[in-house]
Amino acid sequence: MEATQSVPPEPTYWNNLGLSQFEAEDYEGSLHSYETAINLETAKRAVEKDRSPENLSFYHKNKGLALQHLEHYDAALEEYEEAIRLNKMNAENYFNRGNVRQHQKHF
Repeated sequence: MEATQSVPPEPTYWNNLGLSQFEAEDYEGSLHSYETAINLETAKRAVEKDRSPENLSFYHKNKGLALQHLEHYDAALEEYEEAIRLNKMNAENYFNRGNVRQHQKHF
């Protein structure tokens, strides 16, 4: 009998997979992984009310980066806005949002 490989339902697993795919320039693949991380983290936050929003913010930021590389600037902007809403203290989210806005002004 063959053992089946189980994929962990952990958001960090999917985010790390997305980071690897992003580094390999597989932006579509990373987008799917980040969306899975976001969905799993959202479900965990619904159950664990005291769970920090920082990871979810990080996953939205990563999804925004993938969308930005795919030139889906409006969608990337939405992800950065959500990342900022979840974690107003992370300067990188503001920087990324500014980059998209700057790009949109020039094109």
